[in-house]
Amino acid sequence: MHISRCSAALLCTFVLFLFIIQGLLIGMLMWYICDNASVPSGGSNNSKVIDEERPREDEPKKPWTDIRLPNNLIPNSYDINLRPILDDATSNALYGSMDVTYLCKIPTKYTLLHSKYIKFDSSKVSLKTGNCDVEITNVTFYELHEYVIFESKEKCDGGKYYTLSILQYVTSLSHNLWGLYRSTFEMETGETRTILSSHMQPTGARKVFPCFDEPGFKANFTITIWFRPVENRLAISNMPAKKHTTKEIDGVLWNSTTFEETFPMATYILAFAICDDYSFAESSSATGIKVRTFAPKEWIANGTADYATKTAPIILDHFQDFFGVKYPLTKADQIVVPQLVFGAMENWGLVMYKKKFLLVDDNSTIRDKLESVNTISHELVHMWFGNLVTPTFWNDIWLNEGFATYFSYSGAESVYPTWNSKQLFFLEIFYQAMDADDTNLSHPIIHEEERPDAIFNMFDSIVYKKGGCMLRMINAFLGDEVFMNGLKAYLKDLSYNTTTTDTLFKYWENAINKTENSYPASISEMLTPWTTQAGYPVLNVKRENDVYSITQERFLRDEESSYDKNSWYVPVMYKVMNGNNSKSNKLSWMLPNDKFTINEKDLILVNADATGFYRVNYDEDTWNKIIQYLKSDKFEEIPVENRGQLISDSFAMARSGRLNVTIPLKLSEYLLNETEYLPWKIFTSSIEHLDKKLFKSSLYQQFRKYVAKLVLPLYKEYGFMDDSSMEDSDLFDSLTIQLATHTACYYGSEFCIENAKRLYASWMKNPEEKRAISMNNREEVYCTALRNGGWDEWNFAMKEHISTLDKEEQRKLRFGLSCVEDETKLWILLARCLAENAIVERDEAWSTCVEFVMKNEYGRRIVWKYVIEMKGIQFSHPFFEYLTNTFSSKDDIKLLTDLKKRGENGKSRQPGVKGAIKNAEKSLKWLELNEEDLKNWLM
Repeated sequence: MHISRCSAALLCTFVLFLFIIQGLLIGMLMWYICDNASVPSGGSNNSKVIDEERPREDEPKKPWTDIRLPNNLIPNSYDINLRPILDDATSNALYGSMDVTYLCKIPTKYTLLHSKYIKFDSSKVSLKTGNCDVEITNVTFYELHEYVIFESKEKCDGGKYYTLSILQYVTSLSHNLWGLYRSTFEMETGETRTILSSHMQPTGARKVFPCFDEPGFKANFTITIWFRPVENRLAISNMPAKKHTTKEIDGVLWNSTTFEETFPMATYILAFAICDDYSFAESSSATGIKVRTFAPKEWIANGTADYATKTAPIILDHFQDFFGVKYPLTKADQIVVPQLVFGAMENWGLVMYKKKFLLVDDNSTIRDKLESVNTISHELVHMWFGNLVTPTFWNDIWLNEGFATYFSYSGAESVYPTWNSKQLFFLEIFYQAMDADDTNLSHPIIHEEERPDAIFNMFDSIVYKKGGCMLRMINAFLGDEVFMNGLKAYLKDLSYNTTTTDTLFKYWENAINKTENSYPASISEMLTPWTTQAGYPVLNVKRENDVYSITQERFLRDEESSYDKNSWYVPVMYKVMNGNNSKSNKLSWMLPNDKFTINEKDLILVNADATGFYRVNYDEDTWNKIIQYLKSDKFEEIPVENRGQLISDSFAMARSGRLNVTIPLKLSEYLLNETEYLPWKIFTSSIEHLDKKLFKSSLYQQFRKYVAKLVLPLYKEYGFMDDSSMEDSDLFDSLTIQLATHTACYYGSEFCIENAKRLYASWMKNPEEKRAISMNNREEVYCTALRNGGWDEWNFAMKEHISTLDKEEQRKLRFGLSCVEDETKLWILLARCLAENAIVERDEAWSTCVEFVMKNEYGRRIVWKYVIEMKGIQFSHPFFEYLTNTFSSKDDIKLLTDLKKRGENGKSRQPGVKGAIKNAEKSLKWLELNEEDLKNWLM
C-alpha cells in the first residue's frame, strides 16, 4: 500500500470539511446513518447483539472480548459468491453466499468471524464436519470488536475440518472507500463512468463477507462475481477467470465469472472489480508473467498505460532475482480506479492505483514518472513482503510497509540504472521519517490499537518511513551479503506463511552465525529498542584534546533536552577527515546508557554516509572546523550524503535550542560552491521552519536576500534551463533545474522573476503555443508570474484552467493561482474550488487547491477566516495543526486564545487549540531568544 504525501487523516478531515462548506451537513448525516444502519448487524430468529460494555475484571474472559481472534480455529478455504446491484439507482444492495472451511485446532463451541453491517437469517446458516451436521444453538454479534459468534451444541473435535455455510446474506455497497464500493471517473468528454471496486486493507473484508479478517489467518479463496449482462462490462479478481455462466435470478438475467482458487493469502489482499468500457494494455516479463494494465478504453487507446505496462515487468523480474524467490502467480494485473483510500493497494495479482500513480502521458514531468515508478515498485515489493510472507497481526505491519518503502528504490533503479536510489531514499524518506519521529506525539514502530476502527491509524510515516530507515541502517552494519542472505532464507522458508518481528531477527542472527562477524549483543537485543521505543537519539560529540566523548539522548524537535530514558544500541560509523584515509569508514558500537570515546587527533565525521537513524551535534569548536573544511576546496571529500546531513543536523540543533542559530547559517555559506542536488534540497527543506518563524519579523527581507544571494550561482548554471530534450535518466539534473528556479524566484531573485514573467507573457500573447515553457518548469513560471503580476495574468490562468481538459495542467494552474499575495484572488480561488460547480473534482479539492492556498502564508490566514471564523467549523487535530503550524506572533497567540475562550464558553470547541497555543508560544520564545544573533549575522 502506498500513502501519498497528503496523509489519509488530513484527507478524511477535509472530505468532512468540504461537505459542510457546501451546505450538505444533513445529507452527510444521512449518509453516515445509512452506512451504519441500512443493514442491521444482527440477523433474525435466535440471533442477538451482545452488550458492548467490556467485561468486569472478575468475570471469566470470553473469546470475543479480545480484539484478536482466538487461535482455536484455522481457516483453510473460502467459496464466495457476490452479486452487487449496480444498475438500479434506488438500490445499494450486495447479495452474497459463502462457505468457509476451517481446522479445529483447539476444541471450542464458538466460531468467531468478523462481520460488519452484514444481515442474514440464522436459519440460512449450517455447520458440517464431513457428512455430519453440527447443531448451531445460538448466533450473536459483538459489535465492539465486529464479531459474529456461532455457538454450537458441542465443542469441535481437534484435528477435524469443519465447513460453515451462509446460504444467503445481504449487506450494502460501502459509502466510504472500505469494502466494496462504487466510484466514478469524470472523463475528458464530460461523461461520468462508474466502476465497482474493493479495498479490504485493513478491515474492509468483513463488510463484504463474514471471515477471519486478520492478516495471520491465511486461506485459499474461490470467488464468483455476478453482474448484469451489459455490453463491454467485465469482472476481474486476483486470479485468472476459469468459468463464465449466465443464469436467471428472480426473473432477471445475470452473468457470472468464477476465478481460479488463490494461493493461501490474507483477506486484506482479496480484490475484485466490475468495470464498464475498460480495456487493457498487455506485456510479459522475461520470466513469462503476464502484465495487463486496465483503464478506461480511451486512456488505453491514447497510450497513457504504456509506461506502467512496460515498467512493471522489469521490476517484477528484478525482484524475483533480487529476493531469490519466484513470483508465484501467472498474472500481475494493474488497474486504475477513480477513488482509493491510499495511492495504491497491493492486492495479489490485481494491484489497484489512483490514476496519477499509474498513467503517464506527454504532459507528465520527470517527477511524475519518478512517483509512478516508485509507487509501482513499492506495490510489487509487497508481492513478497506482505502477500507471500504476512505479519501475524497489524502491530507488525512495518514488516510489509518498511520493506516496501526501502526496496522500492531498488526496483526503480532497475528501470533507470542512472538514478541514484540511495540518494533518492535519503531525500524522500530519511528526513521525513525523522520529522515524524521527533516529537512527544510519536509512537514506536510496533504498537497496539484497542479497537478495530483504530487499526487504520497504524498506517503512518513511522511504520512506512522509519521502518524503511531501520532496514537501511541494518543493511549498512550487517553488509549486503548477510542482510540479503537472511532475507532470502526468510522468504523461502515462510512462503505462504506468517511472521513476526522476532522471527525476522532470528533469520538475520542465523545469517550472522555463518560468518565471523561479531556484535555487542544478539540482533534481537540490539534492534528491539529501535522497534519498541518512540523517537531516535542525538549523539552529542565533544572534543577535549585528542579525545572525542560521545553520549546519547532522545532528540526532540522543540526541546533542548529529553526527560525520558529511551536509549539505544547505536552503530557509530565515523570517518576521519585527514586527507589521507578520509574515504574509509570505521564502525564502533555505543551501548544503551553508556558513554563512548574515540581517540583521534584529526577531525571526525560521525554517522558516515548518514546510514544511522540518528542526529549528531558537535561542540561549537568542532562545528567551526567542519565549516572550515566545507568552505575549502576539499569539501567534496565529505560524502554528499554527509554534506546534506550536516546541513540538516545543524539546523535541527538550532531549532531545538542546542546550537546557536548562526552556526547552520555559517555552514550554509559553503553552498555557493555546491552543485549537487541533495545538499541543496536538504538546505531548502531545513530553512522552511526559519522562513515561517521570520515571516512576520523585521528580519525577513534580510533573510530572503541572503538565500537569494546564496542560490544565485546555482540558478545561473541551471535556472529555467529547457529540459524538454532531457532523457528520463537525467533525473537529478532535471530536479536541480526545478530547485534552483523555485528557490531563486521564491526568495526574490530579479533574474528569476523577470525570466518567469517573460515566459508567461509570451504564452499570454499566443495561448495556443506554450511549448516555450518546459513541462518541468511550468509550475514555477505560473507561480512566479502570477505572484508578481496583476489581474490580467491571474484571469488568464483561471480562463486556461476552465478551458483545458488536461487534469495535470489544471493542477499546475491551481498551484500558480494559489501563489498570489492578493487576498481577494485567494478568496475567489477558494470559493471556486468549493462551489457546487467547482473547478476541481471533490476528491482533489483538498490536496490540489486548499492545501496549495494554505502553503501560501497569505492564504493560510484566509483559510482560517473562512473555515474557523465565518463557518465556525470544528476539525480534527491533524487539519488544525497543519493550519496553525506557522503561528508564531503575539497576534497569532491572541487569535488562538480567543478561539480557546469561545470553546470554554461552549460556542466553538476546537480540538488541538491548546497544542497550537503552546507551539506558537514556543516559536515566539525561540525568535525572541535568537533574534539578536540573527540580526547581527544577517545585517
